[in-house]
Amino acid sequence: MDIRPHVDAIAQHMAAILAVFRVPTSALFDANHEEIVRLEEVLNLKSAIDNATTYAADLAGAGQLVGSRRTVDFFIEKMGLSRRDALQRMRNAQLAFSMADPHSGNGREDDDHSPTLSSEKRTIITQELGRLCDKAAAEKERIYHESIHEAAERSPEDLRHWMRTRIRKANAHYPTDTDPFADIRKRRFMIQRPDADGGAYFSGYLPRAELAVMESLLAPSKRPGHLLGTAAKNDKRSLTQRRFDAFAQMIRQHSWTHTQRSGLASVVLSLTSEDVDDVTDATSLLHHRYATNTGVELSPLDVLRLGSAKYHYVVVHDADTGDPLHVGRAERLATPFQRIALLARDFCCTHPGCDQPATQCDAHHMESWFSGGPTDIENLTLLCRCHHMSNNDARNGAGNRGYADRDPDTGTIGYRPPPTHENPHPGLQVNTTVRASQSAKNRIRRRKRMTPSTRLRC
Repeated sequence: MDIRPHVDAIAQHMAAILAVFRVPTSALFDANHEEIVRLEEVLNLKSAIDNATTYAADLAGAGQLVGSRRTVDFFIEKMGLSRRDALQRMRNAQLAFSMADPHSGNGREDDDHSPTLSSEKRTIITQELGRLCDKAAAEKERIYHESIHEAAERSPEDLRHWMRTRIRKANAHYPTDTDPFADIRKRRFMIQRPDADGGAYFSGYLPRAELAVMESLLAPSKRPGHLLGTAAKNDKRSLTQRRFDAFAQMIRQHSWTHTQRSGLASVVLSLTSEDVDDVTDATSLLHHRYATNTGVELSPLDVLRLGSAKYHYVVVHDADTGDPLHVGRAERLATPFQRIALLARDFCCTHPGCDQPATQCDAHHMESWFSGGPTDIENLTLLCRCHHMSNNDARNGAGNRGYADRDPDTGTIGYRPPPTHENPHPGLQVNTTVRASQSAKNRIRRRKRMTPSTRLRC
């Protein structure tokens, strides 16, 4: 079958769309924004076509067309792809068609969700499946199809997080193939030679425990004005510059003090009693992972490695609701202990689909402080800076913006979209990302919803 007429039609219509937006205006966007979204969905079919054509090219030995025995050279020379992108395209195609339905007899991808997946999500699936240990290879096909299904509902960042959690679970059945000290063995810090300006680039690798501390120490620098003693509006530094200044301050702080254990950082773990009870032997000490407020998951051994510093916080959770115990304060800003309770309860930004860790979030008053909202744990939630700035404190639907809210019946916190003619009373949308599900509160609530028979099957 000749696809030339179809390619000609695509080229014609793409050129027509480009012509419409030759002079971009807000009016053009307002008139076409729904179709722009649909266009993106349609263009995602290109990644499925890439898989099929790449697989076919490999079967045909397409490298011969450019005088090579390697198919990858066809994509490099004929299509102008970088070697990295060409190799990734081939890996994606090989994975997709090796996972095809063995009963279809046609070598095609068979998942209903697959054609609409973006190239970025396909690449994430390919890369993360590469981390599956050899002994768990029998689970590869099942995990692949689970990933395709999850990818349809998750953002690229959350998909990667979900896959790493899923593959770690599969690999855990074969502990001899995993090295619990792999991250420690990779630790390094390198400084290059000074450049023409006298400074130098540096790079390295932080093991999990040190990464958690570093993220906690750098977290305050997300706010303009950090370390300057001046109004935030006068701070012209970029975020990366503020993070460097915070890092430099750590170095200076170390040189100013005679102790190596100043307790500057706060790493908070949100645990259930079952988490503690599960640590019964050396295997669980090395291989269990617990989420922290920094977005870094630590094993019990990592926690012990951090044990000599003064940053221990124990958060007590209500056995029925999962809520942390708390004390209200009549202050504008959340107290440190309230923030710890927030970290333990919410664990990340509570906006649907967002997995920014707690260290990158602000304590937000759901009922505005200026409207009389108290600084109590019931009225506080975590929002990343992006979603905090977009929150409609007035709750009036202005600008098509919704707001963070609490369900009065269940206590669940989420996002309330603005009302529309079709939906004048929108329901609460909750965050279902992997990171949000890791909080002890959510795990306690899930356990409470499970029947005894369901638990036995798990």
